[in-house]
Amino acid sequence: MPHVILTQPLVDGPLAPGDYHDLTTPNFALRVGASRRVFYVRVYDGAKRVRVRVTLGLAGDPAHGRLRLKAARQLAGEKLRQHAEGVVLKPPADAAPALLDADTVTVGQLVTAFVDEHKKRWSPSHLAAGNFFAAFMTKAMGASLVRGVSRHQLKTLVRTYAERAPVNANRLHAFLSKLCRWAVNEELLDRNPIVALDKPTRETSRERTLTADELRAFWTALDTIAAKPTATRRARAFADLWRLRLLTAQREQTLRRLEWSMVDLDANTLEFPGALMKKARPHVVPLGTRAAAVLTARRAAASLADRFVFGSRIGAGQAPARTRGVPVGLPDFRGHDLRRTAATLMSQHGIKRFDVARVLAHHDGSVTAVYDRYDYLSEKRVALDTLDRVIGDMLTPTPATASSTVVPFTRDAPR
Repeated sequence: MPHVILTQPLVDGPLAPGDYHDLTTPNFALRVGASRRVFYVRVYDGAKRVRVRVTLGLAGDPAHGRLRLKAARQLAGEKLRQHAEGVVLKPPADAAPALLDADTVTVGQLVTAFVDEHKKRWSPSHLAAGNFFAAFMTKAMGASLVRGVSRHQLKTLVRTYAERAPVNANRLHAFLSKLCRWAVNEELLDRNPIVALDKPTRETSRERTLTADELRAFWTALDTIAAKPTATRRARAFADLWRLRLLTAQREQTLRRLEWSMVDLDANTLEFPGALMKKARPHVVPLGTRAAAVLTARRAAASLADRFVFGSRIGAGQAPARTRGVPVGLPDFRGHDLRRTAATLMSQHGIKRFDVARVLAHHDGSVTAVYDRYDYLSEKRVALDTLDRVIGDMLTPTPATASSTVVPFTRDAPR
């Protein structure tokens, strides 16, 4: 643990791994690791009777959210003054994660650091998947040293997992690929052990869409739930959620997290913030007549304490859990088929595929999209008004469909 006068050229220059304590500012130091350099202060924790290290931030370019020496030294002085006044020091919310040593880091430490560094940029669905696979990797080989993990071990792990979850094994493969690329970039691995390793399962796109008869059966099942006197608040809420999944063509997870602050019934729009979207970009969804009617009825029946549109209880502080089963026993039916059905109906009735993609909030990776900042709100409104009209025509009772048998609610059917 050398004691030196820290200077900017010294901080930026070649240094052996270790801690460099500043002679100018007591208890202020720079820790040099294999891939990161972190400023920190050491203070005495009287309760634990030990000295603890409080991270100030990564050393580097301020343009990337990092600290130059002058700013780090000023921050250190401020923290040390606060500690002298009795303030319990905690690292700032955006402080650098703990340094990882390439020779001693374990798989469990690596996946935790990887998720922590990326979670602010991930959508809720990506974060949920990241946490799941991080826990899976920690359980499977968390104590193993990263540099001791072989390509054969990862291949075996993925293929074994594919035996019980074929499609999700591809998601595990994608997670490992990103994890290993990040580890190489952070100099925690010399090479990517999973590069060029094929996905374990060949996926084919699902083509299931609902027919007019199936849509009528689906809608009637929802009406039955809503009209049932003994139906719970959660059952009624999810009946409306299922309607909106069809009428707006949005993902179930996004709609479950819908809050009343995102609903504008005067403008007939839903305004989803980027934090709820798969691509982390804000998304405005116009409401057709039926979708607006569903939300208007829910608003009239809602309590002022309700935050979430589909909360399962009054004043719920968190979004409801995902649905279990489907409301009607149609053959080979999953909830995501509603989104595919809505997209297909819009295309069948004259809506251009580009506008359908805007409704679905699909990412446009073209160069033109970088310059085109138009919100396509008018085009999305035309598309969803068309969808509303088409669904209305399908739901109109006819002699042939008035006596259709509705299959009862099935809780254990696949989603």
